[in-house]
Amino acid sequence: MKPASYPCIIGIISLLLQTTHAFAQSGWFWQNPFPQGSTLNGVCFTDTNTGAAVGDAGTIMRTTNGGADWTRQASGTAESLSEIVFADRDNGTAVGDLGIILHTTDGGISWSTQPSGTTSWLHGVYFTDVNTGIVVGSRGTILRTTDGGANWSAQTSASEATLRSVCFPDVNTGTAVGDSGTILRTIDGGTSWSRQSSGTTNDLTGVSFCDANTGIAVGDHDIILHTSDGGATWIEKTSGPVINLNAVLLTDATTGTAVGWGGTILRTTDGGATWSPQPCPYETVFNGVSFTDLNTGMVVGSGGAILRTTNGGVNWTSQKKGTETHFSDVTFIDGNNGIVVGDAWSILDSTSILRTTDSGKSWFRPDNNNTPGLRSVCFTSPVTGTAVGYRGTIIRSTDGGATWQRQESGTDAHLYGVSFTDANIGTAVGDTGVILRTSDGGVKWVRQSSGTNIRLTGVQFMDEVNGTAIGYNGTILRTTDGGTSWMKQVSGTTSSLSDVFFIDAATGTTVGTDRTILRTTDGGAHWRSQESGITGYIFLDGVWFSDYNTGTIVGSNGTILRTMDGGETWIPQTSGCTASLRSVCFTDVQNGTAVGTFGTILRTTTGGLTWMEDLSHNITVAPSLFILEQNHPNPFNPGTWLGFRLIAPAQISLIVCDLMGREVAVLLDRPMPEGNHEVFFHGDRLAAGVYLYRMSARRTQMGLEIWQIETKCMVLLK
Repeated sequence: MKPASYPCIIGIISLLLQTTHAFAQSGWFWQNPFPQGSTLNGVCFTDTNTGAAVGDAGTIMRTTNGGADWTRQASGTAESLSEIVFADRDNGTAVGDLGIILHTTDGGISWSTQPSGTTSWLHGVYFTDVNTGIVVGSRGTILRTTDGGANWSAQTSASEATLRSVCFPDVNTGTAVGDSGTILRTIDGGTSWSRQSSGTTNDLTGVSFCDANTGIAVGDHDIILHTSDGGATWIEKTSGPVINLNAVLLTDATTGTAVGWGGTILRTTDGGATWSPQPCPYETVFNGVSFTDLNTGMVVGSGGAILRTTNGGVNWTSQKKGTETHFSDVTFIDGNNGIVVGDAWSILDSTSILRTTDSGKSWFRPDNNNTPGLRSVCFTSPVTGTAVGYRGTIIRSTDGGATWQRQESGTDAHLYGVSFTDANIGTAVGDTGVILRTSDGGVKWVRQSSGTNIRLTGVQFMDEVNGTAIGYNGTILRTTDGGTSWMKQVSGTTSSLSDVFFIDAATGTTVGTDRTILRTTDGGAHWRSQESGITGYIFLDGVWFSDYNTGTIVGSNGTILRTMDGGETWIPQTSGCTASLRSVCFTDVQNGTAVGTFGTILRTTTGGLTWMEDLSHNITVAPSLFILEQNHPNPFNPGTWLGFRLIAPAQISLIVCDLMGREVAVLLDRPMPEGNHEVFFHGDRLAAGVYLYRMSARRTQMGLEIWQIETKCMVLLK
């Protein structure tokens, strides 16, 4: 879990050393798996080297070297994208949830939104030339364009079924397939559609035609349908094991590939009469397939899976790197050295611990990385740390996580949280109210009485005696004597709590199910609910504060929330993923790491804030909302002027803190116009010493919430 005050010291040192911020990447970016881990739903290549894939959370990936390297493109949306198609090398279209249609005219480097006129989920898209295209989706939605997507018009589909795929072998002739065996056919470019008999009630998910007559449709429960007369008759074929197929592509009249669940890749070389399974390096769900010739192809799927073949599928090579361990916790010892722990769920991957010495640019496994089911980790120094997990597992490292040794816990209960205040004194919590305490670095663990049999999921000690444990059903326990006695606190909620973070003995935050956020400023004597700023049944699983005001929460469905006012307001950030994020750790207000299911490791060097993009030149630039000047005079006694220039109108906050991050004065907290400004600060009531003044500005521009933060130091003499 969390060390007591170690990260605060790191954060303050970083603030003292940095007065301006320059970052290589903005927002949150992937460190594992690589190039990314969001599920990919569609893929399209225009030649053997150039292609793009789309997926969940607005993901668009592009390659120009056959998939050896992929770069993430700005989509401008967090909605899931279902399919992508290119009419030529430059002009492409992607569709997705809530009527999203995106268009590119530069080969996928930049994307713009097109008005669809619908909020239906859009699942399939096909273009016969740069101007003429068809989109299909939920509730029988069919849209058509004849001007490259500048205008889309709704067409009558004669069906209310969800349509999931569409194919046009020429500008007039097309077929759409969907749920409950739905097949629709048009011979006039989509002006009118007629139903065809599929002979099945299974959902159909993919369709491909190589000419006006020859086509294949695939769907759930191993369904493969073949037609050689334009769909007048559809004949069912068998593929082998009963699995769900998601996509199909005919390269010519005889050769085709279908993909689906369980790592299934099927190949036909006789026009679909027979299908043979092809070897796949791992089991996953494949959603999209693209071939540029008979030999060179790509399939994509869940968890960011990308496979490539150059010999017609005889061999498939994974282009996705990294582990898919479900990570549960992350801790950084300093700005470079960090540890993540989790539970390896795949028999092909036994990784349960990863270690980095370069801020996550590279992650590697320790030598004896064979401990499954780890849930929490805590380091109190660059060398000494402890991790806990299932069935009473406790392991200890004294070399920065390079190697680990097992310790006897004396319990078979699952352990979910651990906190150490120094190398020797620590506490672990878990199922049935288990609380274990050590005073000798884990040589011996002693059971303490918690007074509850509720599962305890997290614990944090700020010093040797003051600690808080949280758990299911809104349970919060507090000790002021090192755990000799634990007292139940009133949380005011029945939600299950999953993590807790205290910035000092008095000020803490805990999070849990159903968007629960609780805050205390009196050591837990009173807990106050905070608004999360999001909707839906979201599990909040991890929380971290860099100082009294600046904090981050992570949770299910890729949720990341950020506060800069102690939780009075929480602002959602774009994570670029849909994984369940379970833990987050910051070494200062800008540099943080979040981890979660399916190997997810995300990194930010901007506090999760996204810089503005110059779309006309495809250049990412840091926002320039203000220029903060050094105070004058400096040193000062008793007062000094703080000057800044606003480049554009913005919401401004200017505060003064001591070296522990405690707020001592609020100088500004209001909207302000552009221009030059100065504020006078009186320090007559403060003790002599070094103080920090931090300015933040917020502005909405081009539909994005833009932030800039800067901190400087000043010295008060007495």
